[in-house]
Amino acid sequence: MTSSNRLRVGFIGANGRWGPSAHAPALQRLPQTEIYAVCTADEDTARAAAEKYGVERAYSDDKAMDALCMVAGELTEAAAVVSTQVPQWYETDTKKHVDVTAPDNIVLAGRLEGGAVVNANLGVHPYHGTGYRLEIYGTEGTLAMVGGGDAGAEVKRKIMGGRKNDKTLQEPPVPDRLKWVPEDVRGLGPGYDVGQMWVKFAEAIRTGTRIEPDFDSAVRRHRMLDAIVRASQTGQRQKIAL
Repeated sequence: MTSSNRLRVGFIGANGRWGPSAHAPALQRLPQTEIYAVCTADEDTARAAAEKYGVERAYSDDKAMDALCMVAGELTEAAAVVSTQVPQWYETDTKKHVDVTAPDNIVLAGRLEGGAVVNANLGVHPYHGTGYRLEIYGTEGTLAMVGGGDAGAEVKRKIMGGRKNDKTLQEPPVPDRLKWVPEDVRGLGPGYDVGQMWVKFAEAIRTGTRIEPDFDSAVRRHRMLDAIVRASQTGQRQKIAL
């Protein structure tokens, strides 16, 4: 693909941690994309990022929008407890305690649109946490994603699976048909992950095909989050419109 046909990407947060370690290596190596502009919180860092990535356009007054995720279908009803167990955190830079404005524990029980029940426990634990674990139990076996509970440690997570007659869960091979990035991107760690997303994003722009998450996905996710908060505030199970 020629440079004129590449998807031009505006890189917001170009001087952070995740963007430079994951998005930038993938965007620079994928034939479908190029970094066309950068944006950071102030003019100096924006210009430094532009020089680092060899682009001319640098901005410092735009806002980023986070991508949202989905797993195993949408919730149709939920009961929940949303709580802030530690009301203050110690800020090491300022040597002061600051008030916490977000919950640090969420406990949820609900039902998915396909009828399956879901139990979820999300917490911020400073000491000896068990890490990330997602388990899906089906009629033919079990799938699990385990490990990498800390921020930035997502690449340490593993997909495990086992059929009902297997003795233990094993890490299954990833079929080549699901590897969309070139070979030199597959060894980039975080860049492999986001590179997969960028390939499909560029494909959607070029062909008009739908990919997720899109804006409709974000609307559904916020409806779900609002329902979880209401369930916690009222103590009543909430129905969720899809």
